[in-house]
Amino acid sequence: MTAKTVALFALPQVQLLDIAGPIDVFSEANRQIGQEIYKPILIAATAEPLKTSCGIKLLPDYCIYSDLDAIDTFLIAGSPFMADVRVNKSLIEQLTKLCQSSKRYGSICTGTFLLAQTGLLDGKHVTTHWAFIE
Repeated sequence: MTAKTVALFALPQVQLLDIAGPIDVFSEANRQIGQEIYKPILIAATAEPLKTSCGIKLLPDYCIYSDLDAIDTFLIAGSPFMADVRVNKSLIEQLTKLCQSSKRYGSICTGTFLLAQTGLLDGKHVTTHWAFIE
């Protein structure tokens, strides 16, 4: 059985919990079953170390502009600053492409705001962190 790729995309100032939590869930599922059914990867806008909102740096597995293998689940991680983040058109186009080519896509917490910039949430009901609901 080929492991299902679960890709998490993050921008600088990402909430560490939005990365560590999902990766731990899929890694624990692998441990419980005793085989790798999920392959979690971290994607960022660049290949440079990614500084989280708490200051810890993470090394992404891939840059979003890399030639990526098929992604089963694509998730966009949140940040305490995400509601105010506006990114360039090229990044939004790449996020849209990855969402549409994945079997499923979604976001974690305030990652909803970045996912909304793709237009893929238009007309849909979504959730986010309660403090950013407005």
